[in-house]
Amino acid sequence: MRINEVCKSCHMTKKAVEYYVEQGLVFPVVQENGYRDFSEEEADRLKKIAVLRNLGVPVAEIRKVLLSKNAQAWNQLAGKRFLEAAAQREKQEIFQALAAEENWEKAWKRLEQLEEKRSVLERMLHAFPGYYGRVLCVHFAPFLEEPAATEEQRDAFQTVIDFLDATELEIPGDLQEYLEKATAGLSDGDLGKLSSQVEKALCEIGPYLEAHREEIEAYMEYKQSAEYENTPAGRLEKFFKEFSQKSGYNQVFLPAMRRLSRSYAEYSQRLLEADELFLKQYPKVGEK
Repeated sequence: MRINEVCKSCHMTKKAVEYYVEQGLVFPVVQENGYRDFSEEEADRLKKIAVLRNLGVPVAEIRKVLLSKNAQAWNQLAGKRFLEAAAQREKQEIFQALAAEENWEKAWKRLEQLEEKRSVLERMLHAFPGYYGRVLCVHFAPFLEEPAATEEQRDAFQTVIDFLDATELEIPGDLQEYLEKATAGLSDGDLGKLSSQVEKALCEIGPYLEAHREEIEAYMEYKQSAEYENTPAGRLEKFFKEFSQKSGYNQVFLPAMRRLSRSYAEYSQRLLEADELFLKQYPKVGEK
């Protein structure tokens, strides 16, 4: 296909196609007469580029996605888009409040808080790439709504930042592939719903355990078996437990989050109480 045909097929201008060629996103064959010949594959790639560009994805991110052979780049991009969209919504709320109240000091403080939140979540997405980073961002975002006002909170904020800057999770290839397949198609909305369901269960842990006793007992029996330990899910769970201990996630990051966020400290307390009640009903789990 000549460039004019490609432009018509992909709904792009000649200048745009030439730009993506210069950026190394498509690779037409240059013939002896100087004309560029685009294959069907290259035309298809240009259509994908057009979709991503119309969604506001930068060229650098498009390159990562198109060159990636797994879902990690897509998850990373989805996480960034989630943070960008959430920040834009919050800025719109701040703007509307400013227009109604003209309280510039309040607006400035909310922007400072939003910047702190963005700093944590962006670093989280970088430290824990792929699906796991998306899960953590969706989970922790609601607990980062209050500014680091006290000296203790500011110290905790810096501890969180330092930990995330020094951390980079690398999941073994086969487990990463399993995780990508198991979570394919899960949107940020789906992750948000799962997080809400966990929150609801924690608030009603006694009735929840009683109502789901049979399913929990069957599942816990399976998890105690050697069969489960040798599955990708069992090996992945073991990997995350070891990582959490060795990296300081349990000893450094989570305590700092509890000091930084009152709402997360309250959530952690509910989680602890739920865990204690669970172990009373299923003591063999604690022995494992």
